[in-house]
Formats: sequence, structure tokens, C-alpha cells
Amino acid sequence: MVVPSALGLADNTLIEFVTIYNTAQMERKRLIDANVPPSNPLVQELDGQIEKLRLNIRESLRNLQNVGRESLAQNKRRGAIGEAQLGAMPEKVKELMEIKRISGIIPGLDKLFTEKRKILLYQELPLFPTQISLTRPDRQLHL
Repeated sequence: MVVPSALGLADNTLIEFVTIYNTAQMERKRLIDANVPPSNPLVQELDGQIEKLRLNIRESLRNLQNVGRESLAQNKRRGAIGEAQLGAMPEKVKELMEIKRISGIIPGLDKLFTEKRKILLYQELPLFPTQISLTRPDRQLHL
């Protein structure tokens, strides 16, 4: 029985086993078709090689299956983490909206405080100064 080559897999070891297995099977068939009896040492040697290769192929397939299962389990774990993060998104969106709201308030508060500071400065200045002195290095003026 010949196994389809490659099987669409990327495992080089398995591909090599399948290629050698197929070659051994075809060689055995050629010998049997040439009326070489199955009891012939050459046919029996090929039967032994074919059986070993069949076991190697099965072991490689088991290994690939285990790798596939582990990969699937890992992807499920990642999916669960993603689902948990997605569940936390509404809370994160609320936090982001609060940050945006606060950052929108800050410029308004800055403007308000600037206006209040100006008002306070004007309140401290006398409306009608009784004396303004201008100082120059060469003289002092009083009004």
C-alpha cells in the first residue's frame, strides 16, 4: 500500500519517511510482480524495512497530533485571555472617557484662573494713584 506523498504537511521527517516507505513498497511490488516469492530474503528484508517505516510514520503522526493539540490548547488559552480583556474593555472605555473629560476641563479651568488672577491684580491697583514715581538713573519724577 502506497501512502500519498507529503500529505500536505510541513514535517520534513514525516515526508522523508513517507517517501522512503513508498519507494520500498514499489520495490517490493516490483519484486513480487517479477515472481520473486515472499519468502525470498530480499522481499523479507523489504518487509522488515516497510514495517519499521510504517511504525516511524505512525510515531511521527502521533507527535504531530500532540503538537497540534498543544497548539490548540495554547490558542484556547490565548482566546480566553482575549475574551477577558474584551470583557474589561467597557471599563477601560469609561476610564478613557473620564480622562478625556478631565483633560477637556483643564484648559477651561486654566482660562478661569487666569481671568481671576487678572481681576485680583486690578483690584490691588489703586483706581486713582495719588503718587506715581518714575525712576530714571539721572532723576526721579513725582506727579
